[in-house]
Amino acid sequence: MMKCAELDAKLQKAFEEAGYKPGTSRLTEDQALAFLNSVWEKYPQMRSLYDPPQDMIDTAKEKGKDFFVNGLTNQAYPGELK
Repeated sequence: MMKCAELDAKLQKAFEEAGYKPGTSRLTEDQALAFLNSVWEKYPQMRSLYDPPQDMIDTAKEKGKDFFVNGLTNQAYPGELK
């Protein structure tokens, strides 16, 4: 569990260093995938703790279909511009 917490802190720092703000930044699918791919390469220990980047995106999109705002905006998930 400690390894995961340490990694999460590094991932949050990388997210912020990329110019995003946790809880307030809305990334497009392409931005999210690019970020996840970059940290996937930078932190190989992610492979034992998390699903691959595209799987994370797919899961987020699937879960987002039930999100109330998505029904109103007709988006796959908040922030996606398509």
